[in-house]
Order: sequence, then C-alpha cells, then structure tokens
Amino acid sequence: MGAPLPYPMVVQSKQGMNGCAIAALVIVGVVVVGSIAFWIVAALFLGEAADRLEEEGRSYDAAQEEMQAIEEETGIETDSANLDHPPQRDLQGEVTCDLDARPLVATGRVTNHSSETSRYLITVSFTARDGTRLELAHAEVDQVAPGETARWEAVALGAADADAAVVSGCRVTHMNRYSSTFDIDGGEPG
Repeated sequence: MGAPLPYPMVVQSKQGMNGCAIAALVIVGVVVVGSIAFWIVAALFLGEAADRLEEEGRSYDAAQEEMQAIEEETGIETDSANLDHPPQRDLQGEVTCDLDARPLVATGRVTNHSSETSRYLITVSFTARDGTRLELAHAEVDQVAPGETARWEAVALGAADADAAVVSGCRVTHMNRYSSTFDIDGGEPG
C-alpha cells in the first residue's frame, strides 16, 4: 500500500448548468422577448393604419390599389402610405438630365403639398439607349415648408467614365417625403 495522502482528496460533483448553456438560454430569451415586442409594435402600427383608413372611409385593399395606381401613373415608387398628398405628386415639371457632365447630374424641383415642413429623398436612374439602368443617383432636400418649392440635384458619382453615346436619359424611380423633424432611419414616410 502506498503512503497516505497528506490531505483528504475531495471530489466535487458538477451541479447545475455550465456557462455555455446559460448563455444560450439568455440569447434564446432575448430573441423571444424581442420577437414578441416586434409583433406588438407591428400590430399597433397596423391597427393605427387600419383605423386611419376606416376613419377616411377606405379599406386597406382599396388604399393599396389607389397607391399602386399612383405609382403606375407617375412611374415613381414610394414607401409612403399618404394617399391625400402622395410624394410623387410633389415632383414639379420635368427632370433635367445633364448627360454631357461627368459625373452625370439630374436636377428637378419639388413642391411640398403636405401640411408639415418636409424632407425628400429622391432616387434617379440613368439609363442606356436600350433601357438598361447604368447608374443610380440620390438627392436629399430638407426643410421644405408647406407650399414651398425647392430645387434638388442628384449626382451619379459612379458614372464618371460612362460613355456619352451610351447614356440616353434619366428619370425619378423612387421618392419619399418625411417630416423634417422625423428620424428617417426609424420613421414612416408620409
């Protein structure tokens, strides 16, 4: 037999969960709570939108059809649900395309028909003779008071070396209007 150990050896048994399992449960809990919160906010938002449409005597389907008709009529998409003053109708006159400039430049004007001082985000597509989109450019116009007209300019920085013979035109393809006091990244366009 060997010599006795100078101290008694104690073996502890593991009880409970290890750190990885606890972390996984915390992550799952956060995801579940976040998902529930998202759906609650979405339900509240959709409920408010439905209430607004009901107050105006419109159904959701009729509003969708009306917005689609505006997009087809103007050729401009939007994320706005404002049927009384859709942002596409704020575009005034023709869009001017300077196809000889490098980079390519498009200019135009917007008149704010809403009741709030607004910010506009405008996307312009420069196209080739065959209709292919060559480049997108974006413009932002801020602090446009109700009834005021403002000039905008969109510059296609990536098209600096575009062949002038290939570029045939430009047009506004997407347009949103936000309240100037509203956070664009977290807000609904109006």
